[in-house]
Amino acid sequence: MHIAIIPGHGHRSRNGAYRYDPGAVSSLGQEADIVRDVAAAVKRLGGSRGSIHDSPGGGPYTYGSRRYAAHQAIGKGPGVVCHLHVNAGGGRYLLSMFDPRSATGEKYALGWSLQAESQFSGQRGLSKAKCLPAARPTWNNAANLIEPSYSSTPAGVAAVLLEIGFIDNPAHAPMLTGEGIAKQAQAIWSAWR
Repeated sequence: MHIAIIPGHGHRSRNGAYRYDPGAVSSLGQEADIVRDVAAAVKRLGGSRGSIHDSPGGGPYTYGSRRYAAHQAIGKGPGVVCHLHVNAGGGRYLLSMFDPRSATGEKYALGWSLQAESQFSGQRGLSKAKCLPAARPTWNNAANLIEPSYSSTPAGVAAVLLEIGFIDNPAHAPMLTGEGIAKQAQAIWSAWR
């Protein structure tokens, strides 16, 4: 099984213009940095069974190029394309999303939700992990990330979006810094059952 991480934000191109997109920002730092720390921890934990598909400073800068590289790394599978993000808005939950047509994606997303709750059980300020289909029109942004993988990867390869905490909820600091990074990586690896 291979986990291909696509960390959100960072070096990007929109409408043909380059910009660095930090994502959500708070006293905990930048979303782009946090998800890259988690991606690196996933790679360390999984070795050759894990890969990171990012846009380096020299490009290419698109999610499409990241997604293509993730698909190539997984091949025929089994595996999961994992889009990593951090939420904002002061919420208390964690969130996993999957393509509503994908039984494999739903199974992985639910597995991650259970593993994340287990890793952070007793964490003050965490209600629970939600697992939802990225159904349009409510979840257009999530669907834009997940649907292309569902459409172009073989059976046994899932695509999910994980929102690993709220950057502006001070109670989530232990999940997004320090030892929390290693626990996030463990939840991502343990989700595939």
